[in-house]
Amino acid sequence: MTRVHQFEIITLGLKVLMGFIGTLTLGIGGVGLMNIMLVSVTQCTREIGAQKALGTPRRDLFRNFGRSASYPS
Repeated sequence: MTRVHQFEIITLGLKVLMGFIGTLTLGIGGVGLMNIMLVSVTQCTREIGAQKALGTPRRDLFRNFGRSASYPS
C-alpha cells in the first residue's frame, strides 16, 4: 500500500465523517427551529383567534409568527 493510497483512504474517511457531522447538525437545527415555532404558535392561540375574529389578513398573522419566532425568549 503506497502513501498516496493511504492518503486517499484517510481523506475519504474524513469527508464521510464531516458529511455525517454536517447532516447531523442540520437535523438538530431543524428540530430546534420546529420547536421554537411550535411554542410560538401554542402560546399565541387565543390571540390568533381574536385577530381572526376581527378580520386580520392571513399575511399579517404569518408576519406576527415570524417576528415572535425571531426574538430571543
